[in-house]
Amino acid sequence: MVVALIVLVTIVVFILVDYALRVLLKRAREERTRREREEALDIGLKLDVSEEADTLKR
Repeated sequence: MVVALIVLVTIVVFILVDYALRVLLKRAREERTRREREEALDIGLKLDVSEEADTLKR
């Protein structure tokens, strides 16, 4: 009886730890992706179209 209880508690603890790790890793991944996107938007694109046509030069 005691062995079955230990096995059951071990399985429940494993499931809880697995779920907690999945949630934490997902949040970290989303935060990293959001930060990378913000950095990409902050850099911006500097387009030089002056070579396309003479009338576009300033």
